Amino acid sequence: MQSANCVENTGGTCAVENCAAWRGNTTCSVGRCFCAPGTCAGADGQCYRQANREIAHGFRLRNARWPDQYMYVSVFGGLAVSTSLNNQSMFNLWETPGQGANASEFLLQSEGWPNYVATIAKEQFCTGNGPSGGQSCTTETVGATAAVQLVTSSSVEKLTVRLVSAPTYLGAPNNTQSLMISSFTYPGWFLYLSSYSWSVQAFLGDPGVGGYWIADPPLPLELPAYTGPRCSWYCGSYGSGFGVRPNETGTTDGEGHAGDLKGAILGIAFIIFLTIVLVVFFLALWRYKQGSSVF
Repeated sequence: MQSANCVENTGGTCAVENCAAWRGNTTCSVGRCFCAPGTCAGADGQCYRQANREIAHGFRLRNARWPDQYMYVSVFGGLAVSTSLNNQSMFNLWETPGQGANASEFLLQSEGWPNYVATIAKEQFCTGNGPSGGQSCTTETVGATAAVQLVTSSSVEKLTVRLVSAPTYLGAPNNTQSLMISSFTYPGWFLYLSSYSWSVQAFLGDPGVGGYWIADPPLPLELPAYTGPRCSWYCGSYGSGFGVRPNETGTTDGEGHAGDLKGAILGIAFIIFLTIVLVVFFLALWRYKQGSSVF
C-alpha cells in the first residue's frame, strides 16, 4: 500500500501508450503508471530501488511573522495555524529517492494524520446555483493537504514539496532555521500566512516573512538558498504580525500583500471609528448628567 515511506504513483499515464521507459520498472493499472514492487517513485517520476528516507520526526513549523502561530493539518482537511500544540501540529519529513547531496524534495507528513501530507494544489471555487443561475467558478492555487493512500489520484509530484532556506530578515532569532515551503508541481508558489486568516495560503514569489517558517527543532539539513526575486514591499519582520487574527478569509495568488495591507487599513479605520463613537457616547452621557442637552 502506498504510504509516506514509499509512493508508487509516478504521475505517468498509460491509457493510450505504455509507460515511458525512462520511468524505470513500472506496471500499468487503471490507466496510470506505478512503480513495480520493490521500487518507489522519486519526485522526478522515476522508479528507484530505494524507499523514502525519514529525515526528521515530530518537529513543528511556526510562522516567523506570527511566531506564536504553528502550522497544523486540520481534521477537516487543509492547512491552518493555531497557538494550540498537539500532534496535529507536528510533522515528519521524508526525503524522496533519486536525490544526491543537499536534497530539497520531500513529503511533509502530518504526525497526527499520517495519511496526509502538506502541499500546494489548485482548487476550484464556485458561486451561484448553477449554469442557468449564473454560476461563476475560479481556480486558485492554495495551501492544501493530500491523502497519500489515494493511490490513483495522489501521484508523487502532487505530494512533494520543495524546501529552501529563507532569505535573511530583520529580527530573525539566533540559532534557528527559517525555511520556505514551495510546490513541486507549481514551481515558485510558497506556503504563507496572510493577515486576517487562520488558513495557510499560497503565494507566487517571495511572500515576505509571513512565508518563512521556523523549524522547531531545526532540521538536520543544509537546505539550498532561495534564489528567486525578493519581496519588495510590506515584507514584515520577525514578530511583526498583528497579534489578534480575526477568522476571515484572506486573499491568495498575486493579491496576497495587497490583501494584507487592505486588511490593516480596514482594521485601523475600524478602531478609529469605534474610538470616535465611544468618545461621543461618553460626552453625551456626561452632558446628560450635567442636565444639559447633548447638542
